[in-house]
Amino acid sequence: MLGYEGDDFPNNMKSWEMSIHPEGKDWVMDALNLRLEDNSFIYAFDYRLQTKSGEWKWIAAYGKVVVRDETGKSVRMVGTHKDINDRKTAEVILQQQLELEKLVSSISTSFINLNPEKIDSSIQTALKQLAELIGAEHSYMFLVNQDET
Repeated sequence: MLGYEGDDFPNNMKSWEMSIHPEGKDWVMDALNLRLEDNSFIYAFDYRLQTKSGEWKWIAAYGKVVVRDETGKSVRMVGTHKDINDRKTAEVILQQQLELEKLVSSISTSFINLNPEKIDSSIQTALKQLAELIGAEHSYMFLVNQDET
């Protein structure tokens, strides 16, 4: 799933912790520690791990403490990892499509009954919103007149 073979990946907590994406490391470790301390916390969440090639892959983690010592301290935990990278990629694309649809709807609504004197500023506002949505510095609109050569 992550591209490692046999002994490529050391079987210890520190190696696993180092492979967690920096944006999620704190909350992933907090969730793990809560689960290790208290069985009432569910250990089931999505986070990113680094592959052998250095890319980040979304993983769904599910786990359970199966052995505790006489003081209640976690001794053994078992769990699974499931590759959900394709699902997360589809979710991002869907979210972008929804945001674009909202923007187009908002822009078209704002142009209904628009005062002709405000059309230039309204177009500039719409182009700025479009640039922000797609992560561009600027967006442009060109008038193409096919009659001109």
